[in-house]
Amino acid sequence: GFSRGMERDDIDDDWIREQILPAIANGVKNAAFATYLMLYFNQVVGVPAGIVGTALACTLLVDAFVDPAIGRWADVTRSRWGRRHPFIYGSAVPTAIFFILTWFPPDGLTHVQLGFWIFAMASLTRASISLFEINASAMAPELSDVYATRTKLFSLRYWFGYAGSFGFAAFSLAVIFVATDQYPVGQLNPDSYANFAILGAALIFIAI
Repeated sequence: GFSRGMERDDIDDDWIREQILPAIANGVKNAAFATYLMLYFNQVVGVPAGIVGTALACTLLVDAFVDPAIGRWADVTRSRWGRRHPFIYGSAVPTAIFFILTWFPPDGLTHVQLGFWIFAMASLTRASISLFEINASAMAPELSDVYATRTKLFSLRYWFGYAGSFGFAAFSLAVIFVATDQYPVGQLNPDSYANFAILGAALIFIAI
């Protein structure tokens, strides 16, 4: 669907399937990392908040180097699928794998070692989904010269991104983190995070 004329002024099914709906993946990742990652490792696993916070803050430093490198790599890439598609489709499996591994650290790690685990897995998850997000966003302006069409496309991408974020968070609260007699606050039940991680990884993979 991306080889069509630059003068198009409508959004077709190909754009919805390949540009708009996949934005849900980034929304799911954002909801999980922004809302639950600190809570899980600090309140459930017991890692001091300072270690978790430092690990997560350092992932932003990684982004500062990785994201421009991904953009440059894609710009000089030439393949039968174009510059962007190999990165977009190639991001699905590693993003899902690193996302789910984030929530399953090996047993027996110290707090500091868990901090390195959080940093490594979160950085790899963010880098993997950047392969998708950077290239999908860069492709959008190339699809049409019509300003209104580009604006509509980005608006829909943001809408579905936020829908994925809030929808995943709401579903998790209502269905996964259900209060029990042992855990009146469902988010503190360690067993619930297995289903949470598996569902998040599945949604990310399917969306991309």
